[in-house]
Amino acid sequence: MSLALLFFCLFSLLPGDAVVIKFRQPTALSKSDVGHYTYTVQDTVFVEGDTTVFIPFVGRLKVGNLDGQELQDSVYRLYSNYFLRPVYNISVLYRIYIVGEVKRPGEYYVDFYNDIWDAIGKSGGVTSSGDIKRVRIIRQGKEMKIDVWDAMKQRKSLEEIGVRSRDIIEVPKKRTAIFKEVLDIVWKIVLIWAALR
Repeated sequence: MSLALLFFCLFSLLPGDAVVIKFRQPTALSKSDVGHYTYTVQDTVFVEGDTTVFIPFVGRLKVGNLDGQELQDSVYRLYSNYFLRPVYNISVLYRIYIVGEVKRPGEYYVDFYNDIWDAIGKSGGVTSSGDIKRVRIIRQGKEMKIDVWDAMKQRKSLEEIGVRSRDIIEVPKKRTAIFKEVLDIVWKIVLIWAALR
């Protein structure tokens, strides 16, 4: 059987990121067993503070200094000690933050083959006052120089545009919504001032 791998990782994993491992389990947990694969098992493991993950059946693995290919090779080698022909998929979920004019702002886990639309969709989508054409990506307090709108039109993946774990995707308010809010505040001030005269 061929080894199936799904893995899009350009950067080292950080604490809080997740690794999803799906594998087909044989009828017996023995390398000598040439029996049939009976069912699929999925485990999601989280990168801990010491940048290790606990891999089912094989134990703890240091992942903070591994790139994508090295992690794939390590997991395959470890599973090969237990299974005759390990068949599994690996994907990494990076932790990002989606804020601003979205229905459910917060922390989300995303696959790097997803695009910005997929990521924003996890937060329930853009509100009616959100400006989808001015979406920004912020890393460590600084806006990234990425034409996000162009990337969205081309459906480029998060990996392709350089999004990393812990980045912030911000959907700002439409300028017309900001103007309306300012106008509402000014109108309230005028009414209060008129009432106090």
